[in-house]
Order: sequence, then structure tokens, then C-alpha cells
Amino acid sequence: MIEQVLSKEKFYELIGRRGDGFSMERRQQDVLYDVKWKKFLHHVKLFRFIPFIDFIFASGSMALGSVRDASDFDLIVGARPGRIFTVRFFALAFFGFARLRRKKNASKGEGKDKFCFNQFVTKNVFPLQSHDIYSRYLYEILVPVFGDPVLINELLVQQDEQKRFLTDDLRYYRTRTSLLRRILERGLGSKIGNGFEGFLKFFQVKKIEHGLRKTHLGHKPRIVYTDDLLEFHHDTHRIERMGKNL
Repeated sequence: MIEQVLSKEKFYELIGRRGDGFSMERRQQDVLYDVKWKKFLHHVKLFRFIPFIDFIFASGSMALGSVRDASDFDLIVGARPGRIFTVRFFALAFFGFARLRRKKNASKGEGKDKFCFNQFVTKNVFPLQSHDIYSRYLYEILVPVFGDPVLINELLVQQDEQKRFLTDDLRYYRTRTSLLRRILERGLGSKIGNGFEGFLKFFQVKKIEHGLRKTHLGHKPRIVYTDDLLEFHHDTHRIERMGKNL
């Protein structure tokens, strides 16, 4: 137990979050954390218009509390099974049009307060499999911000039997389905939607593979594109370094 506690303290030190709750630096970081959350939640309402989204989890620095002024917004997007490529298409389109999507090669400054869509999942991949100590801690503290509370609670329990979702969490945006979303889900929920999903899968996979051939990948990249998991981490050196130093 002592080793685990010390390991966690060192972990938070490595990701840049001070453990001393009384230091000025820590208090300034907490204020920035609150400001970032207000911005994040202000834009989360856009997900109301995207069809077939079951849930959204905030992750990365937003979940860990290690935000910096230039931090982006990491999240895990939960898609309805059989519609993961459709969800990705609309998410990138909506947030790209609103200029809220972080581009692949954006610098830290350019990615400030932008949404990073590097992980899409369906409920079929739960519990999420951790590849290192960083993702293990991260998956323990995912923050539900959008979606069906019953499904969210089921998934969190699968991830951690002692975890429970509190719907009175101020970071949770109570889902109100928009008219546009209902129209899109009705139109794309049948065989037409299956065909559209197949077309988007073909197009997106071709584009992903073309991009991989042209892009210089970093250290031990983790690129996955299946019907239940889309994950795009082009360089895991920093994650691996933090895990080894724990």
C-alpha cells in the first residue's frame, strides 16, 4: 500500500500536477483547471447534434487535473455499436466547422482549448485495456460529461467494480436530444445507415492508411481502427517514460 501511494505521488509529479495543496503554484493550477472546465463544458453541448453518440468521457489532463494554459481537451467518444465511423465523421465535421477540433500536427499553442479526437470506442471494448501505468490510472478517473447515465454507470462498474457515476456531478451535461440528432438517427438507423457506415469506413480507413504511409510515426505508435475501437496515438514515448520512472 505504501509503495502504491508513493507511486501515485510520483506519477502526479511526473505529469506536472503538484501534490502540495497549499502551494501558490498548485492553487493557480486549480484556478486554471476550473477555467478550462468551464470552456470545455460550454462546447460539450455540440455533441447534442451528433447522431449515435452514447457517452463522452473527459480524459487526459482534464481528468488528471494537470492542465496548462496551452492544454487541449482530451476525450473518449462512445459510439453506438455499428456506427463508430459515422460518429467520427460527424464529430470531426461539426467540431471542425466550429474550429474547435485539434488538427493532427497542431503545435501546443495551436491546440489550446481544442478537442482532441484520438479515441473512439463502443461499449463492446469495456473494460478498457490499459497498456501502461499511465492509462491504468487514467481509466480509473475518467470523467463522464455526456450521455446515458444508466449506460455510463454500467461501463464504469465494468472498469472498476467500486466505481459509481454520480449524476449530480457539475461536470456532467444532462443529455437533451436535439431535433437534428433525432432526424439523423431515424434516417441513418436502417439499412441506409448500414450502407453509409460501410462507405464511411472504407473512405476513412483508406485515408488513415494513406496518412500513415506519409506520416513519420514516433516511438511505439498505437494506431487501431476496428469496428469497436479507433485509437490514434502517433508517439507513446512520453507515456512510456512516465511509466518507467514510477
